[in-house]
Amino acid sequence: ECEHLCGNNSQAKKFYDQAVLEASSTMEKAYLYELMIQFYTDMAQFDEAYSISRTAMQMFEINLPAHFNPLFFAADFIALKFQLRHFTISELLDLPQATDAEMNIIIRLLSATLKVAYQIKPELSVAISVKLLRLCLKHGNTREAVVGYMVFGVIFLGGVMGKHQTGHEYGQLSLALLDK
Repeated sequence: ECEHLCGNNSQAKKFYDQAVLEASSTMEKAYLYELMIQFYTDMAQFDEAYSISRTAMQMFEINLPAHFNPLFFAADFIALKFQLRHFTISELLDLPQATDAEMNIIIRLLSATLKVAYQIKPELSVAISVKLLRLCLKHGNTREAVVGYMVFGVIFLGGVMGKHQTGHEYGQLSLALLDK
């Protein structure tokens, strides 16, 4: 990470690759993959960052699509809407904090992936936000989940679907989550 911050990106890449080989646990690899996603994002190598995201998620048996697939998105979206029927938007703020370390890193990785996916294809970012929110509803919120709420609520529901009031409410939820 220090090599990257100092602009020595080729050396940083070598160290990241070696560190992943040396990592002794899934969690260690996950933290390294998170840094690598940021590394490649900083260099605008979004396809490489997304590839690393997919590899990282596979460690946790979560499959990210290689490309946006409308059918898979529709299935995930319907499942999320089914889960959301038990909550008002403001009640999402009161979800418990996710305490499981593995779930926390998964949400952190997905949050980093949202930023990358948006650069590749915004629809892909929305599809991943649906996965992230489904995990939050099941396991609780994290600080990094805010990005998922923003993409799903503000961008997709508010902007794409034209549900401006709902988008605004998700924006308010995101700000409240940051404050919390």
